Amino acid sequence: MKSALKWAILLCLVSIGVHMYSTYNYYPVKLGIAQGESSCNINDTFSCDAVTTSSYSAFLGVPMSLWGALTHGALLLILLSVQLGFTENRERWMRLAFATTGFIALTSLVMAAIAFIAIGTLCPNCIGSYVLSFLLFFAVWKSLEEPFFSQFKSDLSQFGQGYWKDVLLIIGPVLISGFLVNQGVVGQMVPKNFDKIVENSVQSWKANPAYTFDKEPALTKGNSEAKIVITEFADFLCPHCKTAASTLKPFLLANKNRVKLNFYSFPLDGTCNDSIGSGSGKRCRLSAAVLCANEQGNGWPIHDDIFAAQRDLMSMSITAVDDFLKGHAENKGIDVDAFMGCLDKPETIETLKSHAALGANANVKGTPSIYINGKYLPGGQLTPVLDKAINSL
Repeated sequence: MKSALKWAILLCLVSIGVHMYSTYNYYPVKLGIAQGESSCNINDTFSCDAVTTSSYSAFLGVPMSLWGALTHGALLLILLSVQLGFTENRERWMRLAFATTGFIALTSLVMAAIAFIAIGTLCPNCIGSYVLSFLLFFAVWKSLEEPFFSQFKSDLSQFGQGYWKDVLLIIGPVLISGFLVNQGVVGQMVPKNFDKIVENSVQSWKANPAYTFDKEPALTKGNSEAKIVITEFADFLCPHCKTAASTLKPFLLANKNRVKLNFYSFPLDGTCNDSIGSGSGKRCRLSAAVLCANEQGNGWPIHDDIFAAQRDLMSMSITAVDDFLKGHAENKGIDVDAFMGCLDKPETIETLKSHAALGANANVKGTPSIYINGKYLPGGQLTPVLDKAINSL
């Protein structure tokens, strides 16, 4: 039993680490300011960012991962107190610990069901925390020296005789810490008037004129029958567009049944965009690569690869960019000769120009520019703005 208690303490420490890592990733993704994808994103089925972006990732405005870390922290204090002999009634505290692990395991079951059924995407980190919760439940159970249920009934009967203080000793600090930590972190990451900024963005969107985008997009993703259509105009060497890509991808996965995304290139390069004065042609080359890759069913993977390598691409020559594109095309199983030949086709350049003209006609002044159902949404690269806008429809 002493060995089981030591295992429980170790599992509790690991669980705290997993939850803290998830919390660390949560805020940039949830606020829409992440500079790239989380390391635990594997594909569209296993994506931490998609689950984080969903409305189920927080309770009372506090991330579930933070609640998990704090609850495990309180549990760790109980287990350490028992292990070190700081408690007068070992078994009562162990029963309280066991009840806590039962609550954690039950919560894990509920969250797993929500991810599988409601979101349709699973979070690898979350799966790890679910497994740990059941291992911890088993370890604490094996640490009990007395039958749980008969004795726990006795504990409950004594609830009004001081036992409530023990329960409050766990719940109180967890609740208070959850709200304070969340408020502190959010306050450090966004302006104090962030809620007002979000509200003003949505109100501006509602008042903006609706444009019709009648050209076939470079890329499209989501429910083809969706009544909510997000249209994005972006440039592949624009840092804010990279941030927007990191926001829109999980947002679309989290709302896959409600939303469709249409992507248009708007290169800030006069070579293929008549609304821009001049350019080197590199931005147009990258935009053309996505069009050409999409002809072979790999538009989105190349889109993601380009944004992931954005910093390096900024300093590359056109020749180096072509070498980069060839390498990534080969890795994706793309017919490289057809792909590279497509980049220089007049039809490809004309398509880019028509997409840029479509954006210019919709009053695109910079990138990224995001529209919902034809109306420009200021700050549309921020997840809270997107959430509030689509939930108002």
